Amino acid sequence: MRISKVCAIINLAGQEVKLKPLTDHRPIAALPFDGRYRIIDFMLSSVSQANLESVAIFIEESGRSIYDHIRSGRDWDLDGSLYGGVFTYSHQRRKLADYLIHQQNESFYENHMMFTDRAYADYVVIMEGDAVHNIDLVEVLNWHEQHEGEITVAYKKMPLQAAIDAETEAVYVIGDDKSLLDIELMSTVSEENVAVDCGVYVINRTTLFDIFETAEREGYLVDIGSLVRANLTKYPVRFYEYEGYLAKITSVQAYYDANMSMLRPEIFDSLHKGDNCIVTRSKSGAPTYYGENAVVKNAQIATGCIIEGHVENSIISRKTLIEPEAFVGNSVIGAGAKVKRGSRIEYAILDKGVVVESGVQIVGTADNPIVISKKAHIQLGDKL
Repeated sequence: MRISKVCAIINLAGQEVKLKPLTDHRPIAALPFDGRYRIIDFMLSSVSQANLESVAIFIEESGRSIYDHIRSGRDWDLDGSLYGGVFTYSHQRRKLADYLIHQQNESFYENHMMFTDRAYADYVVIMEGDAVHNIDLVEVLNWHEQHEGEITVAYKKMPLQAAIDAETEAVYVIGDDKSLLDIELMSTVSEENVAVDCGVYVINRTTLFDIFETAEREGYLVDIGSLVRANLTKYPVRFYEYEGYLAKITSVQAYYDANMSMLRPEIFDSLHKGDNCIVTRSKSGAPTYYGENAVVKNAQIATGCIIEGHVENSIISRKTLIEPEAFVGNSVIGAGAKVKRGSRIEYAILDKGVVVESGVQIVGTADNPIVISKKAHIQLGDKL
């Protein structure tokens, strides 16, 4: 396949409300993951590995955190094409409100269609921004060309309970020829293993534009991912089975569990295996310093940290300070956090720039981790 025939759209329209306060000022795709990455890195890395030249990012609200992270797209080799690059479209929710109020003449999906036209694309890859995976888009695109479908959906088989934990609303019933037989609501499913949507689709340009035109005519104006899923029963669909790591970031609990799973070598390897490397924005920094009395057990610790206390079963992001006699266990610690002497953090998520003063105890549970908002300053006696 000539990759120039393909463009990508990354749809950042996840359920941010379920991840508050982590998503108070950023989309799910901008959340840090595994102490080093942002969730959007996994989509951009798949696009880069497939040598796609053009990618558009549609953002529900402000895109400041996304712009700051991606910049020119150089780290993903998305800045070198004369006709391609990274294109961002923010405030989609506001655009919809304005469109409904003023009944504007242009299409609500005008930017989607204009981007696709200018990319000269015959196929469009659509990726949801609320999942962690390492999907080989070249394999998916080849599958799409080889099978008789207008839409290809990437799916993963997983145990029913795992799908329930991921707050999956519906699963697919797939035929032997990889066609769609049915879409079942989770409340009616009894099988032990189910086919869960990965949030990755390949669709013919003509089919996508037909879907846009029908949606405009019928007044069904939603984000592009929801629109494609709503039309799966109306067009020939084929399913591509993805067998690697998949985490749907649909809640605070799902976000915590996905991060903590990276401490298990077999899970970490299933995400990073093969030649498809996960790329993030390059940041130079000093090595992490470990004090004479520091204790570290089963932890991932990024660069630029100062570790003088006890860290166990935790993910620690860049430039974090853990002072002597402080304990951090079973937690996810954001960049630039400061955990002062004698404090105790267990089963918690500390967002970027949090300061925990001496003697403070923040203790949640594995099923209910405590979340501390970005740049919060927690002192002894504060109500959490």
